[in-house]
Amino acid sequence: MRLPSIQNYRMLMFASCGLAAVACRSDKTIGIRHEAPAVQIVEPADSSTFYAFDPVLFTAQVEVFGSDSVTDIEHQWVAGDSVVCDWDIVPSDGFATCPIVFSDDGSFSVTVTVKDARLDTATSTVSVEIIANQAPVITITTPEDGRFASPDEVIEFTATVSDAEDASEDLRISGVSDLDGDLGLDSIPATSGDWAANIGDLSSGTHLITLTVVDSVGQSGLDSVTVAIDGKPTAPEVSIIPDPAASGESLTAQIDVESVDPEDQPVSYDYLWLRDGTPYTTDSVSAVIPSGVTQRDEYWELVVTPRDPHGEGTPGTASITIGNSPPRVDTVNIDPFNPTTSDPLTAVPSGWADQDGDPELYAYEWELNGEMDTDETTATFPAAKTQRDDNLRVTLTPMDGFSSGGSVSSSLVTIQNTPPTSGTVTIIPEDPEPNEELFCDITEFATDVDDDAITYIYTWYVDGVEYPAYTTGVIPWGETENGETWMCEVTADDGTVSGEPFSEVIYISDGTRPDPPTFNATSSFRNQDTLDLTGSCEAGCSLWFECEDATRTWEVAGECSSEGIFSITVEPLVRGISTECWGTCTDGAGNESDPSDTISTTVCDPEDEFENGSYGDEMDDPIDEWGSIDDTSESETIEITGNLLDDDDSDWYVVTALDDVAADIAAGLDTFHFAAEFTEGMGTFNFVIYRDDPDSGSDSHSCMPDPDGYTEYDWYIQDVGDGTHTPPAILESCGDASSEINICEDNTSDFYIHVQRNPSVEPSCEPYRISVTNGDE
Repeated sequence: MRLPSIQNYRMLMFASCGLAAVACRSDKTIGIRHEAPAVQIVEPADSSTFYAFDPVLFTAQVEVFGSDSVTDIEHQWVAGDSVVCDWDIVPSDGFATCPIVFSDDGSFSVTVTVKDARLDTATSTVSVEIIANQAPVITITTPEDGRFASPDEVIEFTATVSDAEDASEDLRISGVSDLDGDLGLDSIPATSGDWAANIGDLSSGTHLITLTVVDSVGQSGLDSVTVAIDGKPTAPEVSIIPDPAASGESLTAQIDVESVDPEDQPVSYDYLWLRDGTPYTTDSVSAVIPSGVTQRDEYWELVVTPRDPHGEGTPGTASITIGNSPPRVDTVNIDPFNPTTSDPLTAVPSGWADQDGDPELYAYEWELNGEMDTDETTATFPAAKTQRDDNLRVTLTPMDGFSSGGSVSSSLVTIQNTPPTSGTVTIIPEDPEPNEELFCDITEFATDVDDDAITYIYTWYVDGVEYPAYTTGVIPWGETENGETWMCEVTADDGTVSGEPFSEVIYISDGTRPDPPTFNATSSFRNQDTLDLTGSCEAGCSLWFECEDATRTWEVAGECSSEGIFSITVEPLVRGISTECWGTCTDGAGNESDPSDTISTTVCDPEDEFENGSYGDEMDDPIDEWGSIDDTSESETIEITGNLLDDDDSDWYVVTALDDVAADIAAGLDTFHFAAEFTEGMGTFNFVIYRDDPDSGSDSHSCMPDPDGYTEYDWYIQDVGDGTHTPPAILESCGDASSEINICEDNTSDFYIHVQRNPSVEPSCEPYRISVTNGDE
């Protein structure tokens, strides 16, 4: 156990003891036996508890016997195996004390030993429990670590402290700087544990400030921060250049004497410009005010603030009052650029600039053929003073009422020839028809102030495009067309230059009514419910057709093409009703034709669904929509309905008839039969039926076609005998291989039906109906 130094604490206890002296007389000497002193630890009680580092006063009561005095007794204290209070005389009151401070926690035994002059001893022992005593804690809250401050700044230090055993007001705080030593802080925190103190007059440099807190038993804690004391740079000496400065000139901040930093740290500068007391800009960097900003009589101030890496120093200042800036002008030109003897001349300056916003003002000097004309001092030189080939120049000087700027001169201009004046012209006739001759008549001739001879140039334009074929005043017959715009332009020329052209415009207008449109032939009967009207008309005219049927009347508009043809579609037409249409043609002049002939057509009802388009019109693309019929005993019928309209002179169909040979052999009969006949349309339509491909040879048709065709058709197998055997009773009989009956063969075929209208019958909406069967009834 480590024991700290013993402090002298004393506790007094009083006790009394009566001693009786007995006197005995005897001839014998009586010997008295010596007794050792007695000792008992009275404080603290055995097994008491204390905190480490708290001083504990141990007290023992010492007793002596016989003639010994208590002051002849010495006492010694041992804690564990260490002497904590060495031999010392017991006080006269008989109470021996020893203050002990335990630095460690745990159980400790403390023994006191007393001895007298004869070295007789006595001891007493107690045990104590020592609880650990925690050191106090301090935390610096301000300033932040690395804080920079100026030398004259007072820095507020704040901290919080705490201790597990002691109250905050029982703690003490001190502080030191590694540069300046003790900071004189011997203060007590508040009961809340908060502590604050102001520290000033720190020397320049970076300080390590350490705060220490000590509790009542001497335990301590500490915390540190660094604080840098940084001196400010000195004020620079500055000026503004140029000085004096005219308005519009750029201003530059010039540092005449640099700032000095006490710590020799690098110094930078912030620039602040004020115009009439108001900051020019929030920019604190630029040392230059660009040109074109300042104006006359403005008061400009410059504030230059030095700055080291840690803060600002004392600024330096300068000021200036802006003077007048003379005006300037970039160029001057003479207008017009190529003057003639009839033109007054005008000086046209450009690029006037005055930084102070003064009004534009000039002094003019005119030079005519190298001589100054002092009479002309304005911006205009009169035309009356010029002749062809004269040379002129103007010089002007800008002024603003305070001063004059630099003079500029124009280029030398030469007076040119004056072109002839314009005249007037009229085109005859006033309202020309297409193809009529045009004559351009000058009704007022041009004049020339230079008395030059004048010739006239004619230019014709058609619809704004030059027509170079004719360059005289006449357009012969046959050149113009309806709706064209013609212009005759005449230019007077004096042999050197041409004058402004003068012109007249006329419009070619057709006053004759156009012919009515003519229809191409169209079918009187149609399957489609639309009517395509085509024909011829006057090129470019507007077409207007009116159509009507039994229930309504309507109109259709169109345009005649540049080739003189038209094509429009009238739709929809009502099936089963006749429709009539006629039309008129209106030309570009608004002339409307007489009504055209009327064209009529009827949309047939019912509709032939295969009529619209080319499907079924050719043998190579027959209508095939019914599958096939077979040779069974059950009756099968296919009904075909159609019509022949719209230049469609024939319809083609194909039907497949099947023959089951195996069934024929098994039955001994070949019942194959293909039959077709008109059930409607007899006398109007006919057909020719081909067995298999009509182009395959002479066997491709059932019989040679009649020129007028047929209305009925049958194809079947019968045994009529061939001279080698007698026909059987049932003519359809056949077998597999027999000389008595026909051999059963596969007669499966594609039958092509070609329908035509009889040549002698006019087209109509009458339909045809064909019934196709397998011959069974």
